[in-house]
Amino acid sequence: MTPQKDADPEVDLTADDEMDDPDWYRENETRVPCYKFGETGLYNLSALKNFDGDWSANAAGKEVSFNFCMYVNKASCSPGDSESFALQESGPGSCLQLTSDAQSAELVINNSRDDPSSKDEQLGIRILRAGGSDCPEDPGRQMSFTVDIWCDADATGGPQGIEAGADPEDDVLDADPCNIYVSLEHSAGCVYYDFTNILRVVGTCMIFFGLMLMCCGRIKIEWFMAVLLRLATFIIVMTLFYRLHYFAYFDPSEPEERQQVTLAIFAVIVAFIAQWLMGWAFKYILYYGPMLLGMFFGYYGSTWVVVGINGLYEITSPGCNHGCTDAISPTWSIIY
Repeated sequence: MTPQKDADPEVDLTADDEMDDPDWYRENETRVPCYKFGETGLYNLSALKNFDGDWSANAAGKEVSFNFCMYVNKASCSPGDSESFALQESGPGSCLQLTSDAQSAELVINNSRDDPSSKDEQLGIRILRAGGSDCPEDPGRQMSFTVDIWCDADATGGPQGIEAGADPEDDVLDADPCNIYVSLEHSAGCVYYDFTNILRVVGTCMIFFGLMLMCCGRIKIEWFMAVLLRLATFIIVMTLFYRLHYFAYFDPSEPEERQQVTLAIFAVIVAFIAQWLMGWAFKYILYYGPMLLGMFFGYYGSTWVVVGINGLYEITSPGCNHGCTDAISPTWSIIY
């Protein structure tokens, strides 16, 4: 029997910066508020914090235990196993951690499906957590946990319809063996505070300021375009380095060997250099860009016109019966 945890007054997150410290979080988990920011709204999952135990589901004959904003009970695990928000029993006295012990290491996105009962659209949120134990099926990867919380305004007690199985977003023949998927219905899956109206106001303001910018003359427009280009370049480069794990130092779920602050500093420096180069090259792009685009489109357009007029399109198009291949231009085709 899992020991009961009492709900204490919520902790002031603005006064605590140790949310990802397992020792601190274990002592304060009952007081930590359980709010999640989705793409278009705020969700309150406080009703899904199980103080009496953990929620459970059966995945391929193995019990999966999970909780929200609270560590799961490790009574069935080996001594010394790290904390996690979800685990799967893997045998007597052993289990697989499905998540890391970092509270902030999660991704929250909006989701929707056809309601199984009414066939209407059912909204909800998806929470993805990673950084668990080594995956038995693929030792080079770590276990992860995905849970869909579907909106059911009438389910205000415990979650309804808890099911574990294959992620519906995976191909039937290509299910991820390192990810455990759980689906449930609860009122916590309904939006707590909707950002839609705010986003509409912001979008309207952006359109208005865009029209005002058009009235400011060419110089102001070029300056604004240069700023956008620099910003886009910086974000793209930073995203690329993030995908290459250069910012693992700031992600508690990453392995320790990847958490090197020098890589993060190098990535930021390269991003600043890249945005400066794009800003410097922007004035040349304004003059030579249209000319180059005209040259390329003129060349490829003319080749397609010539091929079409002479009735050769059929043997120079993709999927023809003559073994030819065409990527961009008919003149690059191979005809047998």
